[in-house]
Amino acid sequence: MMKSVIAVENSTTGDLVTERVVTMNGEERSLYTIQLNQMVANVGDGSGIGTVSKRVCFYTIDENMLEFISDELEHKAVFPLAQEGGKLYVVESYKPSWTSKELDENGKPKQQACKIYPKGHPKAGKPILVNGMKVYRTTKFTTDMSIKDVILREDKSVSNEVEGDDQAI
Repeated sequence: MMKSVIAVENSTTGDLVTERVVTMNGEERSLYTIQLNQMVANVGDGSGIGTVSKRVCFYTIDENMLEFISDELEHKAVFPLAQEGGKLYVVESYKPSWTSKELDENGKPKQQACKIYPKGHPKAGKPILVNGMKVYRTTKFTTDMSIKDVILREDKSVSNEVEGDDQAI
């Protein structure tokens, strides 16, 4: 079971919509990011224990889309594009889904952080490995309710999970 996709103020900036200026094809352009949250019931992995998790997505739109949804965009309200159905889904891969032009302390481009073990786990703070490789996890928004999560598995397969079961590791 999934609850509605909710637009919320950015957990870092406190803004409902965060603007950033990017250069595309030699022209500066404003893009806008909205934090989306969704609560998902996890049916468990055979343990018989059901849990609830929160999915978070930072959804980027252009100024035309912002203008299109701005009358209905409110903090802690259903995201306007999800009013007739929408969900956040997970895609795991062995490669980062983004790299920045900003440089890290070693002079290399910053990139997406890999998935790490959570607090309380014996390996807390260490990278999660599947088949000996780091896992990168991205959460995306869609209105296509048939899209399934893509979760990497230790046996080298990729699992298209059933709705709500995102207990990969």
